Amino acid sequence: MTTSGARAGTGPLRVPKEEAYTRGSGLLDSLGVKDVLGTDTGALSGGERQRVAVARALIGQPRVVLADEPTGALDGKASTTVSDLLFSLPSRYGCALVVVTHNPEVAARADRVLAMADGRLAPAGSAGVAR
Repeated sequence: MTTSGARAGTGPLRVPKEEAYTRGSGLLDSLGVKDVLGTDTGALSGGERQRVAVARALIGQPRVVLADEPTGALDGKASTTVSDLLFSLPSRYGCALVVVTHNPEVAARADRVLAMADGRLAPAGSAGVAR
């Protein structure tokens, strides 16, 4: 997950430390991992790490969220939770969402789907590019 200015105190979207903690706590709660607050990242499962990374990226309420395989390491329930949160971002925060995924269920939720074919992006379903 990559965003511009998502971390407190960096980039153009500076978030005061207390506000960052408040937002982060709420995001962790909405992702079902609030109980990991204060836990060393080495003690987290892969799915927990993924959800914490999503929460961290969203703290600064960026204009564009770039999500690279945001559900790749998650089980079905966690994948749905993360997808629900990500796909709610444009309406909740007025930001754009760009998701790169191999998961057709996640891709199907997007307003527009592009696929890579012969090194070029094309609308899914066109010229031999599967939807």
